[in-house]
Amino acid sequence: MSSHSATQNLAPIMPFIEPIEPIELPSVFGLQTSAINPTSTDCPSRLGQAPQNPTAWKGKANATSTNSSNQSTQAADKHRRTASEEEAVIEKTRKELEQKISELNQLKNQLAQTEQRERELASRITT
Repeated sequence: MSSHSATQNLAPIMPFIEPIEPIELPSVFGLQTSAINPTSTDCPSRLGQAPQNPTAWKGKANATSTNSSNQSTQAADKHRRTASEEEAVIEKTRKELEQKISELNQLKNQLAQTEQRERELASRITT
């Protein structure tokens, strides 16, 4: 029973309603109104004329996709080069930092030894 009441609360699903007027985008697709309107008398002739040069768009699409592919490949190569250059800089910086840390630790040990000797000498003087 509870599942039945849950389904009653759902909003009704709207059916797909076809537009009364066809959508015309001649500026985008370069089509004429008669080519879009299926009730036009010259529709079959328009359909027959459509594949006059079937490779024209395909060639442009392939040229663009090849160019895009080359651009994406070049971008990926540049990104890899940039990444490897950055990694080299990071590695160099890491090594330099490790060396500086090592030098600082040596200086710290020398300072500790010097302070220890100073305390020993100070204790000898006072006694």
